[in-house]
Amino acid sequence: VERRLRLLGSSLHVFGHTHFGWDMELDGVRYVQASLAYPKEWQFRAGSLSVGTMSEEHDFQPVCVWDEDDTKEGADGSGFPAVLGGYWSDRYYHVDRNPDITDALPPWNANRFKKLSGRVEQYVRHNSTRFSKF
Repeated sequence: VERRLRLLGSSLHVFGHTHFGWDMELDGVRYVQASLAYPKEWQFRAGSLSVGTMSEEHDFQPVCVWDEDDTKEGADGSGFPAVLGGYWSDRYYHVDRNPDITDALPPWNANRFKKLSGRVEQYVRHNSTRFSKF
């Protein structure tokens, strides 16, 4: 996807199916994800799903990613609204982003799994019978 975005000269990438809210500009491209999620997800992790107006505070209104009205608050003349933020995208304002690390689980998840020798994909949940085929 990244290569295609750069080839097209895109300045906005709206993506989905990640089940978390995201709004961040990275190397000149703005990435926005306003997750609809499952209703139960909103009950127990609304903070990681919310982005801009897609939040309880704003009655779950659609997220605006383009508006030619530059008189609105936060408008910068580009047509894009001000960055809306999101729990995980905001994390990278505090922690270095390193997309080259592809063979490790995130630290907040790693302690729930144990690595098996061999291929990177071979992780087994501790105390789980569901993954006993590994």
